[in-house]
Amino acid sequence: MGETDPRIFAIVKHLYRLTKYGRIEWTIVLEGDREDIFEYSSTSSTVRLGSMDGDSSPPFFMEIYDSRGIKVESAYRIASNFDPDENQFFDDVSNLYSIARRGALQTDKILDQLLADLEEEGS
Repeated sequence: MGETDPRIFAIVKHLYRLTKYGRIEWTIVLEGDREDIFEYSSTSSTVRLGSMDGDSSPPFFMEIYDSRGIKVESAYRIASNFDPDENQFFDDVSNLYSIARRGALQTDKILDQLLADLEEEGS
């Protein structure tokens, strides 16, 4: 990955916190037959998270685009390394991917509704 701008670490942490508390929403990006890329757009930029292999599993990538859609930054893991800061960063990206995916796919809403449907069937 190379030298990571410390602001990227801060961005991931803010995105995670804001997503966890429902302050921002992610959407699914449909590219071809892929359904594993999610994005959040602010007024000035867009962040995309996705699985490098297209299988919704690690390794993940994160890309940042400006308001014109030009990629200005990216982070991804090509091979394992032993830099603890970088490994923590990718753990954070993995956690962010998980909650962004759940939000974009409305997983909690669907599970709650399914549970309610099943409880109704059983009564």
